[in-house]
Amino acid sequence: MECHEVFSYDDAVGIAVLIRLESRCADCHASNHLGRLLKRNPEAFKRALAYIGRLNQIGPDEVTLLVKDAFRLHKNRTRAWELKVAEDLLRQYPELGKMEGHY
Repeated sequence: MECHEVFSYDDAVGIAVLIRLESRCADCHASNHLGRLLKRNPEAFKRALAYIGRLNQIGPDEVTLLVKDAFRLHKNRTRAWELKVAEDLLRQYPELGKMEGHY
């Protein structure tokens, strides 16, 4: 199992809030980081695309559309952000407060 960080974004003001941490199997987690996977391991990227299709019961064309949309969103969000951590997470894991700031 791997830990995946889930953020809520306010694109208008450039604030990203860490809202929860989720446990994911390695295949699911890899499928959430396709850009990194494509650069580091193109064969694993192909396997991740097939996994997304099986998991969501969709064909390769639909997977391609989803991935293109995700890459487009990532490109639009690749900029400086102010990172905050949700209050409930800070209560559970106070050390996450060290992550807050501008990136």
